[in-house]
Amino acid sequence: SFVKYNNFLSRRKDCDDGGGGMMLFRGFSIELVLSGNVDNNLRNEEMTTTEEENNNAPLLLDNDVESNHCSKKEEGDNNSSSSSSNNNNNNKPTNMMLKMKFLPYMVRTFIIRNGLSILQRSSGGGSSVMMTTTTTTAVLFEEYSISQLIKWKVSNESMTKWMPFFKGWAQYCSSSLPSKSLLPPLSEKTYLHHIIEYEKLFEKGEYSQPSHPSSEGKYSPSFHGLIVIVGPTKANLEHLSLGVSQELGCSKIVRDVNQITVKDVLLSMQRGSGGDSRGGGGGLICIAGIEDGFVHLRRMAKEYHEAIYIIMVEEKEDPPKADEEEIDSIRWKKIKGMTKGWRKVKCNTLFDLPGDATKPTGVESTLEYLRTNDVAKNVMAELKASSKNKQPEDDNEMRPGLVVYFPSLPGSGKSSLCQNITSIGIMNDNRKLILMEGDEIKKRGKGKFFNVAQKEILTNPASILILDKNVPPSSFPAVHTLCIEGNKSIALPVLPSGMKNTLVVGTNGASKSSHVYPFSLQHLAVCIARVLRRPPNTHKGKLDSAVENACMVVVKFYCFYRNMSTSALEEKLLGIGQDRGGKEIVVVTTPFFREEIPPDLPKDLKMALEDAIVLQTREDVYNCKVGKDAVVDMEKRLRSSIHGNQSYIENLTVSLEESKTAFVSELSRVIASLPDKLLDSKTILAAAEANNKPGKIKIASLDLDRKAVQSEIIAKLRKSFPEVEQYFAEREVHNKNNNDENDKSQNRFITSLHCTFAHASQATQESMITTFQHLIGTKHEVKAVSLLYSDESAAIELEITKKKNNDNNSHSSSFPAPLNTFPHVTIWCAKDHEAYESNELPEKVKRRSAKRVMFEQPVALSGVFNFWYN
Repeated sequence: SFVKYNNFLSRRKDCDDGGGGMMLFRGFSIELVLSGNVDNNLRNEEMTTTEEENNNAPLLLDNDVESNHCSKKEEGDNNSSSSSSNNNNNNKPTNMMLKMKFLPYMVRTFIIRNGLSILQRSSGGGSSVMMTTTTTTAVLFEEYSISQLIKWKVSNESMTKWMPFFKGWAQYCSSSLPSKSLLPPLSEKTYLHHIIEYEKLFEKGEYSQPSHPSSEGKYSPSFHGLIVIVGPTKANLEHLSLGVSQELGCSKIVRDVNQITVKDVLLSMQRGSGGDSRGGGGGLICIAGIEDGFVHLRRMAKEYHEAIYIIMVEEKEDPPKADEEEIDSIRWKKIKGMTKGWRKVKCNTLFDLPGDATKPTGVESTLEYLRTNDVAKNVMAELKASSKNKQPEDDNEMRPGLVVYFPSLPGSGKSSLCQNITSIGIMNDNRKLILMEGDEIKKRGKGKFFNVAQKEILTNPASILILDKNVPPSSFPAVHTLCIEGNKSIALPVLPSGMKNTLVVGTNGASKSSHVYPFSLQHLAVCIARVLRRPPNTHKGKLDSAVENACMVVVKFYCFYRNMSTSALEEKLLGIGQDRGGKEIVVVTTPFFREEIPPDLPKDLKMALEDAIVLQTREDVYNCKVGKDAVVDMEKRLRSSIHGNQSYIENLTVSLEESKTAFVSELSRVIASLPDKLLDSKTILAAAEANNKPGKIKIASLDLDRKAVQSEIIAKLRKSFPEVEQYFAEREVHNKNNNDENDKSQNRFITSLHCTFAHASQATQESMITTFQHLIGTKHEVKAVSLLYSDESAAIELEITKKKNNDNNSHSSSFPAPLNTFPHVTIWCAKDHEAYESNELPEKVKRRSAKRVMFEQPVALSGVFNFWYN
């Protein structure tokens, strides 16, 4: 991209627009001369790197040094390659090259370019309308930008300067400015053309986001509500809309009035400020041509007219002259008639601006017009005053909300936990507590559950929203969106005690397969028994003893968690919702089983449950059509086994009253510990820079030397096995210049090689400290025995020995075993896949969806124990 763009600039250097040939530079290099005559080197040779070497160079940060043979080119020598070859000899030491990358280059490449994949996730695909999903992608892009700057150790001051630039870029990518139509479509290959255009617009103030600080230095709120700017020609309203947006501190602009949703209007009424726009709250501006029609907006105004403002830009008053085409006359009459219709739309206030409001050709000139023209100045003043009246009198509405949800199965007891929750009095402040029953919403036909929940939470900011509904993994993204859009809520999952990795082995034809689940079979048995105890035709969700396949419905929900261990589930739950502001609000666990380890299942019940799961798996995973007779027979078998073991099942669990008491107590504690204010970007950046203290332990691990793994294992395997060589060669092509082990949006090699011995989801903080504290900083030897790899991940299997090393720093006495059943080191992950998914590789090998290469002899590796902190 850089070479092509530089050639493009060179061709344009003589153009009238002065688009000259200034080159774009990545950075600079420093040669480290290890020995020899430095003066001679500097006097006689110009050290450069070839374009190919520069393109293939890995990203180096801080004080990383790359060993690099530099090609040497004599000035004016046409045979530089041969002379370079002649100048190199075996006696001359290899020089080192320190490569320093300019921050603007890093920003252009690793945030602007690589971040396009995040910004272009919008489902609409078009650029004429800023789709509602743009709010989510803009927030994700902002978080990605912050993470990159933190990783590069950029100062807090510099971060604060860069963030408005990134927010503006997100707006630019979703806009439809006329100037963009002259450029090639925005992509990773053409982004340089667009970034230059965007920089010009940003410098003019068209995408800068004003902070509007008050005299006290605090940020004043942005405009609240929807402003529709209407005129005969939509294209002429572009600069006016940008000027109004900047003057009022609005959060975004849309360009199709017929695509505005209830969610857009509700978001426009939410908190949003110039200081921070995370979450999408704040005023919304819509550009509309008169001929776009007003019917859609009029329907919206029936319920939300108080939030809608209309600005009519003066239309053409005189009819076409006699010599003008008939079509112009017809259009003029249509515009005249539709203008009357626009003026009748119910709204908070309708304003008029003269036609010269569209004459300024830039944001600065538009702002000057809005601030000096008497009519425009009065319109802006009235809009600000009207919005100010909608602002909360105190800071209560600026607090984060809380979304409580249940990743659970039918019959787990969630409705019993939520019963009468709104009247118990768990609130110690004036937040609103809202209970949403999924079955009730479905029964009354109010619409899709999460759409109704979204409207509820946007209407009541800072509220506590309890979702009385089973939320399987497929619904986790919906909960996340609910939290981050507008209301900025913290997500709080509620799980039962006794979570346990459960392996179910089945057969599919001649081959065996096994899958892991985070709930025990005892938990599944209890849930089925509770569903069957519901009297016929009494359940709002129509899942009781009268339903002919009630047992298999519960089994199907159990299978929604297939191939998800307890640690994997915890990882997913931690990624849902707003930043918790340093509060350890992770999960609420309610008592479920009487004993920490429930008694073993009766044999007939265990076999029935496992066979039911295997039957459901055949249909879900292997696309085998399970006959109705097989399902009916399995349902009968389950009901018989549950009924026959009723006494055993009833003795497994604590009472629902005990569970509810604990739930109410924990929920009250969480609500009391909620942060007093939302975290904006500046606060997050400052906290990231200032926080050098370790927090909660995430994992206890044995950290290995990457170079040793590469040289002793990977390199030798690649020489011996062509398939392994092909596997890694294909993946290296994509990661040659940009490998970030934390960027899940790309295929990546894991550079922080480690074997996890315990995860926070598997053990308490106290137990990890007790078990591993005495090992921290000590060495231990493990043996690598095989390589497992698939399209999604690759890992090295380890054999953990308890033999004490001779090294004095070794501390292998009372050495614990890993809690994972598959001790391993993850070395590669595919795009959109997590490192923990490599736990599934042994099972994938059995299913022939992964391969294993056994080593002829185990390879000894030495590692150091460490705690990793959140």
